[in-house]
Amino acid sequence: MQLPNTLGFVFGIIQMVVYLIYRNATPVVEAPMKGQELSGGHIIDVVKIGTDPNRAGGGAGSKV
Repeated sequence: MQLPNTLGFVFGIIQMVVYLIYRNATPVVEAPMKGQELSGGHIIDVVKIGTDPNRAGGGAGSKV
């Protein structure tokens, strides 16, 4: 069966074409971002529901 050989040949040609397109590409170096700049200025406070340490009884998973 010639299907594996044909697929390998086609993928090899595609790989060489992609290499020829990107061989002279220069990498883009961006300045590193700090703190809030990474999150776009939004601050998200994550709280796990049902686990309040100040509450007597243990939260949502406590047995009655």
